[in-house]
Formats: sequence, structure tokens, C-alpha cells
Amino acid sequence: MPPTLASTWAVKATAGEPVAIVRVRNLQSVARIGADAWGRAGKPQPVLISAEVSLARPFAESSSTDKVETDTVHYGLLSKAILATLDEVDAASVAGGAVVSLRRLLDTIWWKLTSLGVDGSPAPGAVDDTKAFLNLAAVRYLSVTIHLPKATLSGAGVSLTGISIFTAGALGPEVDLYGLRLQLHRIQVPILVGINSNEREAKQLVVADVKIDNFVETTDIHPLLEKAIYDSMSNSSFGTLEALAVDLTAALNTSRGQVPAEVPSAAEWRINIQLEKPVAVPLAEGAGIEFLASAASL
Repeated sequence: MPPTLASTWAVKATAGEPVAIVRVRNLQSVARIGADAWGRAGKPQPVLISAEVSLARPFAESSSTDKVETDTVHYGLLSKAILATLDEVDAASVAGGAVVSLRRLLDTIWWKLTSLGVDGSPAPGAVDDTKAFLNLAAVRYLSVTIHLPKATLSGAGVSLTGISIFTAGALGPEVDLYGLRLQLHRIQVPILVGINSNEREAKQLVVADVKIDNFVETTDIHPLLEKAIYDSMSNSSFGTLEALAVDLTAALNTSRGQVPAEVPSAAEWRINIQLEKPVAVPLAEGAGIEFLASAASL
């Protein structure tokens, strides 16, 4: 059976509680990856990459010998493999002038680490599975996040996360379940919202975190999505964050319809909206709501 697409939450829930994890968080570099905050491709910008390898079994041998054995992953070498892949992609982009999207970089890192794509598709060209960085027989799931912290005009950047569960197949390890999630981090917009009389007199800052699961798009459309979020929030005169969250979800689904699909997909976006008012409750750091919906549920 082909791998099943699911939300990143569902993938982790299916994988179950990890027995051992090796992770690297926020590897830093600069590369010509994706689109910048203005939608321009091929511009150098900061890149943060995180990886999480959930092992199928506890690293008993490494813990007993106090050495990095084959039952674990050397996080130093993992970091070097990821950064080397990023450098190769950046150099190829400069030499060939090709635009490297977030999804393309994510798949390239996956090919380097596993010889498979996030969705289980084989890496292009003749690939020797034994040369993959990870021994997939010892891995339960792999998660990689690429974060461009300067790729939004009014927020803390955009990230793309891929996660896959591996199982034993007839021809070797294969992907059983996978997820892809785009996130726009902390979009901050001053808007008119609230049911109290004082809140109707002036705009207040609202912070939006938007996560889109089943994000199978291969092009970088986050500038379009940020504009949809900003415009929808700027035009707000809602009394509640609940009403604003539903309006934002509808605006994002409309934006998806404006993007030509490279490959037709029946997968509906699952959109998670988190909205927070930093000043609404004086004694709290913030107060807000969270909302999950798909196009079919609106």
C-alpha cells in the first residue's frame, strides 16, 4: 500500500511514546532557499534546521559501553550531514540558477538521510540504500523542520516540517505514514477586536500562529498566505477571536484556490489557528484561543 498522508499530530500519535530520541535543534546557516518576506526567490537568508530521530529500540549498547554504537545516532555527524546537504543545494542553486523551494530542500535532506522522500518516494537517480546516513531498521520515525526566521514581513518567519514513520517492507524499510506542515509563526497585527467598550475604541495587537497540515504544495506560497492573514486581520471588527479564527480559515482556503496546483491533490488542508491578545488580561502574559478546521467543516 502507498504511504498515507496524515496530520503531523496524527503521525506522532500513531508512532506512540518514543523509547529513545536523538535530536538536533536549530542548526544555523545562510542559503539561497525558498522565498523571502517579499516573495523573492534566490535571495540569501538565514536558515534554521532541526531534526528528530525516534529510535525503534533503546540504545542499550551505547549506554552500556559508554560509546556511540550502531544502536544510536551520532548527533554531531547528523548535523554535519544536514549542513553539507544544505551547502550542496545552495551551491547548485547558484550554479544553475534554479529556485530551491522549502519542499525541495526538505526532500533533499530526506534523500540524504534515508534514500527516500518524505512521502516514501525513492530518491531520484541510482541510489544505494546502504549509503543513507540513517539505518532505517533502527528508526521509528524521522522529523525534520526547516525554518526561515526572516521570511515574513510581520511575524517570526515560516517553517516546513516533514515527519515519516518507517516500517519493514518486502524490499526493505519503507514509509508507512507521513505528514507535512507549513507554519507561519507569530504574525502580529494591530486590529479592532473585543466585546468590551474600551476594546472598541482603539486597535490592539493580536498575535496569530497558523499551522497548515497536509501541505503538499511544492512551491513557496507563504508570502501569499501571510498577505491573506494580514488582510483578514486588518479588516477585523469582530467582537470575538472565535469569529476571527473562522474568518481567517476561510481566507486561507480561498488563497489556496488561487494557486495553480502542480499535482492535483484530494488532500484538504487542516488549518490550526492560534490567536492571542497580549494586553487583554493585564495580569496574564497573553489570553487567546485555538481553532482547528478544514474546508469541509466550514
